[in-house]
Formats: sequence, structure tokens, C-alpha cells
Amino acid sequence: MMDPEIRRQFEEFDEGLEVAKKQLLAVGNLVRKAGIPMLVDTQVTLNALKESDARLYRSLQELTEAQKKTDQQLRELAEAQKRTEESLRRFIEHSGNGHSS
Repeated sequence: MMDPEIRRQFEEFDEGLEVAKKQLLAVGNLVRKAGIPMLVDTQVTLNALKESDARLYRSLQELTEAQKKTDQQLRELAEAQKRTEESLRRFIEHSGNGHSS
């Protein structure tokens, strides 16, 4: 007579084999019905998606760099505008003082 624990382990192993057999049969049926062309089409589609994702990521990186440059240029323009306004204010104040009689 077989030990109950060993019997349970064999039963679990048999169940696992049955599940694997069903999965293998399902894959076999899929390949037989859909065939290799479907698998090739799926692989081509996956490759295209990977390439598209890589291009999108590169574009996003380029856009991020461009945005950083734009932000820097805007800061520089704001500083230049501030200096121009201060210079214009001083010019007006100086001109007003020089012409008063």
C-alpha cells in the first residue's frame, strides 16, 4: 500500500501533467487552425510596435530637451525685458530732469 502523502504528491503531479497537456493541445490547435502565417503576422506586429515605441520614446526625449531650451530662452528673454524696462525707466527719469525749467 502506498503512503498517503506520496499518493497525494503523485495525484498533484498527474493533475499538473493534465493541465500542461490541455495547454499544449490548445496551442497545437491554434497553430493547426491559424497556422504559421498568423504567428508570423503577430511577430511582425509586435516588432512594429516595439519600433514605434522606441521612436516615440526618442521623440519624447527630443521634445523634453527642446522644452528645456525653450524654458531657458524664456528666462533669458524675461531678464532682457526687465533690463530694458529698467533702462527705459532711468532714461525717462534722466530726460525728465534734464528738460525741466
